[in-house]
Amino acid sequence: MEQKLRTPAGRRRYLRRQASVEPVVGIIKRVLGFEQFSLRGLQKVALEWNLVCVAYNLKRLHKLTHPPKQKPKAPKTPKPMPSAVGELLGQLFPHYCLAFP
Repeated sequence: MEQKLRTPAGRRRYLRRQASVEPVVGIIKRVLGFEQFSLRGLQKVALEWNLVCVAYNLKRLHKLTHPPKQKPKAPKTPKPMPSAVGELLGQLFPHYCLAFP
C-alpha cells in the first residue's frame, strides 16, 4: 500500500475514496449506528446490507425533499425608554430625538 501511495496515480486514486465511498460508510456507522452484521452467510449479509443501504437512501431522500424550515427573523423594534429619560433626551436634543414623547 505504501508503494502505491508513492506514485502520483496511486495518490489520485486514494484521494477519490474520500469523495465517493468513505463519507457514506462513516454516516452509516455513526448516524445509523450500523457497526456489524447480525446474520451469517453471504446471502443473508447481502440482504442485511441492502436494507442498510435502503435506510440510508430513504434518510437522504427525506432530507433532500424536506429541508429544515428556518424561522423568520422578527424585525427589531426600538425598546421603549422610560418617560423621564425620554423627556430629558427630548429637551436636550429636540432636533434629533423626535421619537421621544
